[in-house]
Amino acid sequence: MVASYEVEEALHRLYIADPEASLRKEDRKKVTEVAATLGEIERVLGTPGKRKRLHIVDAAAGKAY
Repeated sequence: MVASYEVEEALHRLYIADPEASLRKEDRKKVTEVAATLGEIERVLGTPGKRKRLHIVDAAAGKAY
């Protein structure tokens, strides 16, 4: 399972150039959502070595909070 702090650190490394800056409120909300989504993907894929087909649809793509 991916911890929320790991997702937050990754988003910060990818999108924030200034080490003193922090994620915006909406980005911190995404941290929780991404961590939960990764947990669900891990659950669905199950045992390593067993290939399963997985389709992910971002139904809220482009929608504002």
